Amino acid sequence: MDSNGAFGIPNGRFPPKGLIRIDPYVRSGDPASGLLPLVSAGRLDAEGSPHPTIQAYDFRLCLARDNPISLAAPADYDPGRYELVRRYIAALETAGDPLWAGDLYWDFGHAMRHPHPRLLKITRLVRGGEVVNEGGFFHNLPKAYPIPYGVIVPREEDCENLLVTFCVSSTHAAFASFRMEPAFMILSESAGIAADQALREGGAVQRIAVAKLRERLLAAGQIL
Repeated sequence: MDSNGAFGIPNGRFPPKGLIRIDPYVRSGDPASGLLPLVSAGRLDAEGSPHPTIQAYDFRLCLARDNPISLAAPADYDPGRYELVRRYIAALETAGDPLWAGDLYWDFGHAMRHPHPRLLKITRLVRGGEVVNEGGFFHNLPKAYPIPYGVIVPREEDCENLLVTFCVSSTHAAFASFRMEPAFMILSESAGIAADQALREGGAVQRIAVAKLRERLLAAGQIL
C-alpha cells in the first residue's frame, strides 16, 4: 500500500470509516485461547507508512438462477478461518454502519447475509511513465476524467513493449475507480490501437506518436 505523501497525496490511503473494535481471540475476551486465524501478534507499522502487502481481495463468482448446481464446501473448509469476518460484520451493524451493497459474505453451511457479487478490487500495480492519483476522496465529478496513455505502459527501462490495462500505473486509491469494466474496455481498446501503431512505426510502445494515437482513438469513437 502507498504511504501518506506518496505521489503528491497527503493521505495515500483510504480515510478510515472509524475505529471498529473486534475481539481477536478464539474465545472472546480470553487471551489464553489464542488468536483467531489470520490475526497477527506483530507490531503495527507507524500510521501512514507504506506496507509491502496488498489489501485482501476475493474473486467474482457468477451463478445461474435457473437449474443451478448446488455449492459444496471444499474438503479442507474451516469456518473458523472466517470468524474474524463474521465479527467484523457484526461490529459494523452494531455501530450502525453496515456493509455497503456490493459487499459479499458467503460461508458454506451458514446464512449468506449479504448476497451481492463482489469484484477483484485490488492488485499490485505497475509504475509507468505517468502515475495517476486520486486527488482526494468522495468528489462529485461533473464529467468523466481523462486517463493518460502513460498509465498503461511501464517505464521503458523496466520493460519494453508491454501494455498493461488492468494493474495500471496509479495509486491504490485511484485504482478503486479504474477497476470498473467501462474503464477497462476503453483502456484495452486503446492498448490494441497503440500496439498496432507501434508495429507500424517500428518502435516500442513507449515511443509511439501520442498525438497520432489520439487521432486514431477519436476516429474509433472514443471521447477524449
